[in-house]
Amino acid sequence: MAYLKIWKKNSLLYTAFICLMVVWFSLLNSQQNTYIENTLGALNMAQASKEYFVSLSGNDSNAGTINAPFLSLSYAAQQAGPGDTIWIRGDNFKGHSYAGKITITGRNGTNNSPILIKAYNNEKPIYEYIKVQNSSWIDIEGITVIGPKTLPEELKKIDHIYADDNSVGIILGQESASTRQQKCSVKFPTYLNTVNYWLNNWSAGISIHNSSNIIVANNDVSYHSAGVQVRDASIDVTVKNNELHNNMNGIYTWKNTGDAFSSSNMQVIDNHIFYNLKFGIFLMRFAQGTKIEDNLIEYNALTHIGINNGSNNSYVLNNRLRFGGYYSECMDYPGASAISVADGGADNVIDSNIISDQIDYSANDGNGIIADYTPFGITAINNVVFDNMGSGFSSTNSGNNVVINNTFANNGYGSSAPRYGIRMHSASDINNIIANNIIYKNAKGGILLNNGLISKQTYVDYNLYFQPGTPLMLGSSVDTNQQYSDFSTYKEGVAKNLGIDQNSINADPLFTNESQKNFSVLDSSPAINKGTNSYTTINKRTISNVTDIGAIEHVGSSNSGEDNPPDENNNGGGAQVVVCIGDYNDDKFVDEADYKVLAQNYKKEDISCSLDIANDDCFLNIIDLVVFAEKYNSGVTCNI
Repeated sequence: MAYLKIWKKNSLLYTAFICLMVVWFSLLNSQQNTYIENTLGALNMAQASKEYFVSLSGNDSNAGTINAPFLSLSYAAQQAGPGDTIWIRGDNFKGHSYAGKITITGRNGTNNSPILIKAYNNEKPIYEYIKVQNSSWIDIEGITVIGPKTLPEELKKIDHIYADDNSVGIILGQESASTRQQKCSVKFPTYLNTVNYWLNNWSAGISIHNSSNIIVANNDVSYHSAGVQVRDASIDVTVKNNELHNNMNGIYTWKNTGDAFSSSNMQVIDNHIFYNLKFGIFLMRFAQGTKIEDNLIEYNALTHIGINNGSNNSYVLNNRLRFGGYYSECMDYPGASAISVADGGADNVIDSNIISDQIDYSANDGNGIIADYTPFGITAINNVVFDNMGSGFSSTNSGNNVVINNTFANNGYGSSAPRYGIRMHSASDINNIIANNIIYKNAKGGILLNNGLISKQTYVDYNLYFQPGTPLMLGSSVDTNQQYSDFSTYKEGVAKNLGIDQNSINADPLFTNESQKNFSVLDSSPAINKGTNSYTTINKRTISNVTDIGAIEHVGSSNSGEDNPPDENNNGGGAQVVVCIGDYNDDKFVDEADYKVLAQNYKKEDISCSLDIANDDCFLNIIDLVVFAEKYNSGVTCNI
């Protein structure tokens, strides 16, 4: 029987080899020579690549083998070239005089052959910091980084407000700066002293300076001013599958005066970011083209995601954000929202996120999403925003926002200031598009368009209001009324005169299970097929004939017609997650870009099992290559 099993295995490998040759020749005939050559080059490089080992028991005069390892990762990195791997043993390097503080300068892998720095055999090496500068194509994986900072016990878990003196009471943002400063020094000295020390004694756990194509994956980083810092015009940095906690900021970008941007095309994917003293993710100083996707961001003291100082073209997709804003009373400019775009640049998109439980006792913010002093505006689509102390969406001195297909439910409770589903207050909050939103049971009303803003919007229609006992629309307007509680009177009066909300609905949306925070809708919901398709070029989610109102497109029996296949105008669906074999970059095609990813990782361990497509052994081998080649050669287009 053993012989039979071996024979079957060898037969499978032989068959796979033959299939591979057939596919390769077919690809050659299809003029794909360049990609085959890249693959063969990657395979040859894999055979020629070197392995180095680093251990606390090692010495930099050693050969760097597993039996004679180096001591310093910095030294090992200087020896490594394209395609080489540095294996780090599971020692605590942090206490060593120099081996725990790592600087890697001027080291470069290649596209097909990056330099891999990785914990050996799932061991847990510990460092104080790792700094990469003027380098490219380096992967850093599986390392624990613990900084020099310390935390008082009361701040190790930021899941409540710790006050040294509760007798002070709530400190409102409207109070003078001197009054707030005096009160804060009594109420929150533990928090403020800790933050000030961490700010004035800056440190970063994994820091990327003026570098490109760096991957930071599967690490645990804590006790730094910035857990992961990306700065000085770094390009194509990926931060993936990390635990970033007990820092001041989980991820932080920065630039020097002479640089055009802090980071470009950074990807922040599948991280858990929590218990940070200020921000979960803080994009500063013209971070451009950042993609923030599929992260769990929770229990951060102020804001979960901040997009500031000209940062632009950010795409915030499918994240879960909850429980933040605990220490907003003592900010320099009080007020913390879950996602804050403040002084932001153009083309920032907030799409398909679930946002809840943001608090702000300063009574200034606590919003799910805010555009703050951002005249370019932001695009907020397909988000479920509920149970926040502030408004669901707020615009302050911004305008030009696109607010489409969101669900704003049960926001504004607990604040001493009136808060709404959507709030626009300043004279410059004009030219907004507000369509296809469910606006449900928010504390003080549905939409506030103050200071005459109701007549200064680009488009307001196809919304579903359900605000029993509170006004659905508020704000000074073209008539003498300041708020509108009766839908018929509003629709036939001021709304008709202004040409807004003529296709909107006043009805219970019939959520699937509100008590369980399931804000999809039942088959009988009045929101189904009642939206407008006018903005499908902006919101490219999958629809069935007519888009629904709300964040989650209904897929039950009430949606008549067939779902449209994905294409360049229709490739999203709210919170849907679709897996297509071989589509590594999620562009819905198995193509050359995916082929290059496979070549780069061939014969390498796939620690997250995210690339392995054939036999679930978490290792890319010939079987995976054959399966991929079949998909590639057949021109697969992924379907949803």
